[in-house]
Amino acid sequence: MNHNSQDFIGHLEELRKRLMVTLFSFLLAFAFCFIFVKDVYRFLVRDLDHKLAILGPSDVVWVYFMIAGVGAIALTIPVAAYHIWRFVKPALREREQKATVMFIPALTLLFLVGISFGYFIIYPMVLGFLNSMSGDFETMYTAERYFTFMIHMTLPFGLLFEMPAVSYVSDQAGDRKSNAPRQDEEAGLLHSCYSSHYHHSARHHVGHSRHSPPLCFV
Repeated sequence: MNHNSQDFIGHLEELRKRLMVTLFSFLLAFAFCFIFVKDVYRFLVRDLDHKLAILGPSDVVWVYFMIAGVGAIALTIPVAAYHIWRFVKPALREREQKATVMFIPALTLLFLVGISFGYFIIYPMVLGFLNSMSGDFETMYTAERYFTFMIHMTLPFGLLFEMPAVSYVSDQAGDRKSNAPRQDEEAGLLHSCYSSHYHHSARHHVGHSRHSPPLCFV
């Protein structure tokens, strides 16, 4: 095995460790959010004039898992952003390191802004539009479908609002030209991870867009 192959495997090992730390952080954040999930649930349904229906005992757990999962994602983003930055840091010049360190708080802030935009603007707009079309029907919301719809109207905007920060750091890493093998390999790995992750996320949420046709008018 040549030296370049050993370096590449070493970088993959470092990436694996950082991913494991991020996953562990997500699990801790999920457990923390699950402690307060009932309070969050009551806040999210405060404007409804009736209780949401469930079709089976497991629906309650599934709804709580969805709510806690979104909260855990929001809490884990700073950790994930930090480890991404630390992984790509050797591939950047000192000036670029100082510039991209703002990626950590920016990613978190943009995600929260995107979630807020979806929840306070897009979600009530689309829900009101759909309710206006259901006047000839007896409407009954199930908890699972209600919160699935809410997540589809909010979480994609959190990911989309992150794209400026992601694109900036990805360009810094992907376009970085250096003769050092470690820098080139880490930059390529980061660029590939960004491209694959956000391409998959965008394709996944676009697939769900059939549930929200009024978005085409926004």
